[in-house]
Amino acid sequence: MKKLFAIFSGAVLLLSCASQKNFKSQPLYGHYLGELPCADCSGMRTYIQLFPDFTYHKKTIYLDKADEVYTVKDSWKIVNDSVLVLNEQNNQQAYLYKKDKLTMLSQKREIITGNLAYRYNLFKITDDSTYKADFSNLKKNQVNFLGQGNEPFWSVEILSNQSLKLKQLGEEDIIFKIFESNYKKDVSIFKAKNNAASITFKIYNFPCINDMSGAQADKYVELIEPNKILKGCGYILQEDFELAGKWHLSYMKDETIKQVAQEKLLFINFQTESKQLNGNLGCNNFGATYSINNHSIKIEKIISTMMACPALTIEQKFSEALQKTNHFMLVDGKLNFFNGQSLLLSFTR
Repeated sequence: MKKLFAIFSGAVLLLSCASQKNFKSQPLYGHYLGELPCADCSGMRTYIQLFPDFTYHKKTIYLDKADEVYTVKDSWKIVNDSVLVLNEQNNQQAYLYKKDKLTMLSQKREIITGNLAYRYNLFKITDDSTYKADFSNLKKNQVNFLGQGNEPFWSVEILSNQSLKLKQLGEEDIIFKIFESNYKKDVSIFKAKNNAASITFKIYNFPCINDMSGAQADKYVELIEPNKILKGCGYILQEDFELAGKWHLSYMKDETIKQVAQEKLLFINFQTESKQLNGNLGCNNFGATYSINNHSIKIEKIISTMMACPALTIEQKFSEALQKTNHFMLVDGKLNFFNGQSLLLSFTR
């Protein structure tokens, strides 16, 4: 009996492995994007990236509920050759895979029916079905960021003079002055006003696909007016736009700065409109200028206050590292400064 059970178990394992192996030939891996229904919000904007090693990254925004991007990293598997199962902590969520589309299934792994059935789909992002929009003229006119949406067509331009231009189909352009900018890890929030009204513009660190043109964008955006919320995609037009605001030091090469970093005393602050960099070295404040070109960065003319502080060694090394930095990278909300291949500094919001 034990021998029979062992043979049966081995057969099941082989079938399972065969199912996974056979599915490797399918065009499953990649990026999927969509907006799923939500019980207590207007929608769950969902992005799933599947990797060949049977791991995945999932990002979710609960619209109209919180300005956060929830991230999950776990494993996935294939059941019955066409059902994708995502492991998420102690839960599992199943999707039916068919022709570059994931359809979310019920907890019983059944097709969801009803009036909202069409909303349970995530669509694959492929290079063949998208194109890069040309915004060269806007770049020349010192537009830092462009957000736009459809039905009705609208666009928002964030200008280098800290103003915001709203364009809506059939209406005159409206200029607002930005009076508050709040930069967070998951979202940047701009509040602007003129003599007649005020608006809020949100830029989420979340991918987006223009539902009419198919143009792929790195950001999902929302324009909040007094009586409505418009949704769309956003495009960074000036390279340093994403650096704007305050970044707290979280890593310094060859130094233990855990306690200082926890207290968030060491930081840099990019003022992109004036190309100025300021911040705190741990005790003394500093100011500098910077220039950027294709992820290369040059930080010059660092001037700091001269207070006598107990951690001057760290301050000196922090200042030296800033001056040695020659390029940067933004990865998963972390700003990294390098000299060649050597990581010097890391910052978080």
